[in-house]
Formats: sequence, structure tokens, C-alpha cells
Amino acid sequence: MQGQRVIKLLVFSDIACPWCYIGMREMDRAIEQCSECPVRFEIEYRPFRLNASLKDGQTFPKREWLESRFGKEKTDQIGTMLSKRAKEVGVDM
Repeated sequence: MQGQRVIKLLVFSDIACPWCYIGMREMDRAIEQCSECPVRFEIEYRPFRLNASLKDGQTFPKREWLESRFGKEKTDQIGTMLSKRAKEVGVDM
């Protein structure tokens, strides 16, 4: 029998991004589904700042920022999609 195959994953994510968190939960579930497979995962996480203009510690009203960027209707759609997907993967947003 051959040894385990190593799958290396390099994950870039913004800790403030709810979609990144949902994606991480989905990745964790996918890895769990491989628990009986002859593979081992090595995951390296790297930070990525979605809004690079923000300074460390700086905050802003997220809803207002999203609406200024996408408009109210699109922001509402994004919020609906986010809530639905979060619920599907067991994340309480």
C-alpha cells in the first residue's frame, strides 16, 4: 500500500470577510469528507486585506460602505445571499 498523498493548500483570506469564513467552513467539510482517503492536507493561511486602504485599527460603517460601492438594492441582495449560504453551512451571522 502506498503512503498518504500530501495535498498542500495555500489559503488567502480576509478575517473580516464573511464569505471567506463561509469558504473556510466549506473547505473544512470537504477535508472531513476525505478522512477515509489516503491523503493528508497541509494548509497554510495567509492574510489578504480586501480593503487595502484601511489602516490597522480603522473601522467604518460596513453597510454604508457597501451601499456606496454597490447601491442599496445590490447590497440587500448580497446580504440575502450571505445569510442563506451561512445558514446552509451552519454559520450564524
